Amino acid sequence: MRGRLWLAGLLAGLAAFAWGAVSHMAFGLGSVGLQPLPNEAAVLGTMSQNVKGPGLYAFPAMGEKDPAKMNEAYATQPRGLLVMTPPSGQPVPWGPLLGLQALIDIVGGLIAAFVLATAAPRLRGYLGRVWFVAILGAFAAITIVGPYWIWYGFPMNFLLASLVDNLLAWAVGGLVLAGMIRPE
Repeated sequence: MRGRLWLAGLLAGLAAFAWGAVSHMAFGLGSVGLQPLPNEAAVLGTMSQNVKGPGLYAFPAMGEKDPAKMNEAYATQPRGLLVMTPPSGQPVPWGPLLGLQALIDIVGGLIAAFVLATAAPRLRGYLGRVWFVAILGAFAAITIVGPYWIWYGFPMNFLLASLVDNLLAWAVGGLVLAGMIRPE
């Protein structure tokens, strides 16, 4: 049974990866909530001069110890996150990035396979197993992107698109898993 679990997880991860291609390229779910940066040239020029290293930056600074100063900053300044990667001088490495995304989806498929194998005896039928795996995807999306919406102001449409995309990705993965992992 272990070999079948590994194979099921691998195939489910590849199915979720394939859904990601469809959802991003055909339906645009990957770009919901993203907007072009206003006055991009000026903003990028300032960033290039002031932010030298790659990283995830929070503003206003989260390390402020004085609650009054933190409250004032939140009341008077923009707040958010900035993910910065300095220019590499090279084109986007699509192959390695897609390979890494596939690997992450395969790891997700393996996790879902082992969780489903544990839960399968209590689930009703094929569709119950598919639904179980789909809910795992929704759980991951809401617990990861939900706090970004709460604390950093991510747009609600980004949160909802992520929720739908992950629910559907793992419903597709669940179609594979539910067929391969059945109660003993």
